Amino acid sequence: MTLDMLERISARLDVDPIALLAMASIYERQESFTSFNARLLAEMKKLEALGVLAGLPSHFEGGDLVTGKAGKRPIPVERVQAVLACKAEGMTQKQTSLKLGMAASTVHKIWHSDSGSAASH
Repeated sequence: MTLDMLERISARLDVDPIALLAMASIYERQESFTSFNARLLAEMKKLEALGVLAGLPSHFEGGDLVTGKAGKRPIPVERVQAVLACKAEGMTQKQTSLKLGMAASTVHKIWHSDSGSAASH
């Protein structure tokens, strides 16, 4: 189903497209309404903790989505924090790489960044 199709169906039913999408997800997963709401709330809290909501305005201009620059995605904050915690514990970069299952180059980048600012590059 495309977003355009979802919008047309929801307009015909006079419901918010998000409600229609939620019902389709509940049906697809054979999940109770209560269980779905709890899972959705947990997922929304994850996105909020990652700063997605706060960062949304920078991705829109005049109501239109602005495409991002090509390149590597930023290193997730929790990964940066894990590397910096290992560094603070006195571990080597190699030990940190093995413990966290991260590429040595990523660990090196975080290790030598200003307090983990590698997450924003």
